[in-house]
Amino acid sequence: MSAEEFKKLVELADATEDGKISRHELHKALRSAAVNFAGLRAWIAMRHIDTNGNRVIDGDQEFKSLIEYAKKQWNVR
Repeated sequence: MSAEEFKKLVELADATEDGKISRHELHKALRSAAVNFAGLRAWIAMRHIDTNGNRVIDGDQEFKSLIEYAKKQWNVR
């Protein structure tokens, strides 16, 4: 999966359409991408990416961090 495809997948998982990605929404995106252990991986990713501690991925820097994390951990190209 490419980085653009992953980004679109995450945007589609944004159920509240507020531009913020919760752990549940990230889990939903990973599950739809057939990532093994999606719940655990979403929890671990949130611990690494959510730098301001508000329990959601928001802001440009956190979204960039999510894409970089996905490239390293989930084989996103």
